[in-house]
Amino acid sequence: MIYYTAVTSSNEPLFRGLEALGELLAARDQSYACVVAGGASLAALGVIDRVTGDVDVMAVRDENGAVVLAPAAFPRFVAVAIGEVARELNLPDGWMNTQMAAGLRAGMPPGLAERVTWRKYGGLHIGFVDRRALIALKLEAASDDPPHGRTDVHLGDLVSLVATADELDEAAQWVNTVNVDPRRSETIAWVKSHVAESRSR
Repeated sequence: MIYYTAVTSSNEPLFRGLEALGELLAARDQSYACVVAGGASLAALGVIDRVTGDVDVMAVRDENGAVVLAPAAFPRFVAVAIGEVARELNLPDGWMNTQMAAGLRAGMPPGLAERVTWRKYGGLHIGFVDRRALIALKLEAASDDPPHGRTDVHLGDLVSLVATADELDEAAQWVNTVNVDPRRSETIAWVKSHVAESRSR
């Protein structure tokens, strides 16, 4: 079991937003359960101290308790509450969003649902993905279009996760199933080489 740490001060606004959202939902006798990844999970793990700009919702827990990919839009009652919290706490539009799920229509990393750690914020149940899933997701993101865009952030996160060669090999198997671009194997090799160099320093 992975126990999540106190959030660093740089990301307190986002986590205050989650707490406020949970309180608002509870006050309205509403509930919502979702799984987050990206910077929010890294911050909750205590892996990063950098500011993360948003909460990436990648999956939801349905009425049967199954973890499934999040739909393109939040349920209306959740979207309304997210907007109210944003205005109250001066958070940016999109501070909590489902954009990550849109890029995972081929599926989530294997076994992710069974390894989620749940945390309750009033009427909001947040599942944080584990280190193994984060390595897979970060490898997919970092190998998407190196060395452009936010690749340097994803590479830095892989280094912070202390991803080993075996873990990256395992993650690469999943990445190749969600993106069949023939150039992907070359970019994955580039990412693995960069991480290996960083480990040896």
